[in-house]
Amino acid sequence: MRRSILKPVAPAIILFLASTGPALAYLDPGTASIILQGLIGGGVAAASFIAIYWRKFVSLFSRKKPQPAEPEKKTEPN
Repeated sequence: MRRSILKPVAPAIILFLASTGPALAYLDPGTASIILQGLIGGGVAAASFIAIYWRKFVSLFSRKKPQPAEPEKKTEPN
């Protein structure tokens, strides 16, 4: 089914790519700031994700099973 879709579309894609001209794009100084901000934000998000799920993250690479938390012992009043 994919080949039947690609046959009429392929010549149109080739014609489109062959007829493009130069982009004449301009990158202003703020572009580097936006890219840097995105990289820093992505790093902080990844660090936060790892900090929140650290035990699960470590258990992926270790052979030991994580120890369950011990239940609190209730003391009876005398």
